[in-house]
Amino acid sequence: MKKLILALTTTALLASAGATFAAGQGHGHAHRGAHMSRMLDSINATDAQREQIKSILQANKDQAKADWKQIAATRRALHELDPTASNYNSEVARLADELAQATRQATIDKANIRAQVAAVLTAEQRATLARQRAEREQRRAERRERLKERRAERNDS
Repeated sequence: MKKLILALTTTALLASAGATFAAGQGHGHAHRGAHMSRMLDSINATDAQREQIKSILQANKDQAKADWKQIAATRRALHELDPTASNYNSEVARLADELAQATRQATIDKANIRAQVAAVLTAEQRATLARQRAEREQRRAERRERLKERRAERNDS
């Protein structure tokens, strides 16, 4: 069971990075490939693995973009609704259903990418990614705690 959870966590991390890269999301054009490259360097991915992963991401790029564009358009439509309109509640319900369906499809598509990418990696590489993710989560938790303490100190002053 632990191995399954570890494998799922690892593939989630890798595919999340991959899907983000494929969808063209992230911090900007210059960073897209750099994050993926650094991650693949950290697990000593072979050239063949890099090519396979690149092919997977390229093959799914258009669908990932379409998924996220649909989600963004639906959120924008929700934001633009007039809350004083007589059909406001029914439009909110309709758009909420549309957003739920778009999010569901994006989640399914992302999971498919995760599975494809995970199949390319060795068990050792997946374990390394899981360990790295756990370390990042630990650092984030520590930073959140320090921030919380600083805020408490400021409020006490």
